[in-house]
Amino acid sequence: MIHLLSYPRSGNHLYRAFIEFHTQTMTHGSLNSPTDKSIHEKTNGQISIDSAKVKYVYKSHFIKEVLHREFVNREQIWKLNMIVRDPIDAISSHVARSRAYTSFLSSKFDREQTIENNIENYLNIISFYKNYSGDKDVILYSDMISGKTINTKFFGSIDFSRQDIRGLAQSSQTSLKGTSKKTIIRDAILTSPYSQTLKFLYDEIISK
Repeated sequence: MIHLLSYPRSGNHLYRAFIEFHTQTMTHGSLNSPTDKSIHEKTNGQISIDSAKVKYVYKSHFIKEVLHREFVNREQIWKLNMIVRDPIDAISSHVARSRAYTSFLSSKFDREQTIENNIENYLNIISFYKNYSGDKDVILYSDMISGKTINTKFFGSIDFSRQDIRGLAQSSQTSLKGTSKKTIIRDAILTSPYSQTLKFLYDEIISK
C-alpha cells in the first residue's frame, strides 16, 4: 500500500495519471472527497485499467490522511512516495486557486496568516517524509514537467514525455485555472521569515 503525499499543486494528479497508464491499476483520491476519483474514472476510461491488478495507491495532501489510513490498516505494510515542487511555486499556485485567496486579500494580518499556514503545511510534509521510518521515495515535479523518464522505486521506469497522458491529466483536473494572482502571493512568501527555511529544506530534498 502506497501513499502519494504532496503539498497541493505539486503534480500529484499528473503522477497518478502516469501511474495508472504505466501499471494499469487505479489510484485513489483524497479522503472525504467523493469527486476525487481515479484518473481512469475521470477520463471515462481513456486510461485502460486491468481489473485483475490490485495495487492500493492513495493520494494525500495532509499528514492526517496518511496517519488515518495507516491506523485503519495497521496490518498492512505501507510505503511513502512524496511528490515535491519548489515551495514558492507550489504555495503561490495553491493559494491563488483556493478559497484561501479571499482571506489573503482581507487584511495584512490575514495575508500573513494565510502565508504562514501554508508554509507550515509545506514544512510539515517535508518533515514527515524525512522522519518516515518505512520504505520511501521522492519524485520531483520539475522532472515530471520536463518530460523526463524517471526510475521510480515503486512503479518502475515511467516516461513522462507522453503528451497524450499529460493531456488527459490536465483535462481531468478540476481545480481553478487562474494564474494572474501568483505574483503578489510569491512576494508575500518571500518576505516571510520562514522563506529561507523553505528553500533550505527543498534544496536538501532535491539534492539527494
